[in-house]
Amino acid sequence: MKKELKMKHIFIPVIVVVIVLGIVAAFLSSSGKVNTPTDGTFVDENGSTYHVHDDGSVHYGEH
Repeated sequence: MKKELKMKHIFIPVIVVVIVLGIVAAFLSSSGKVNTPTDGTFVDENGSTYHVHDDGSVHYGEH
């Protein structure tokens, strides 16, 4: 007899994956080492803020 695939057989692994991804995302966001392109302002390893213009020039602080 063929075994039926029930909803809980799919649902439980999906929940586990979502929880693991949530933990990884929380860890990465709290580490401060991940910057997204939409941030605009970045923080270097010394805690100084900087931003990069389209021409590649880097400016520390605000101007």
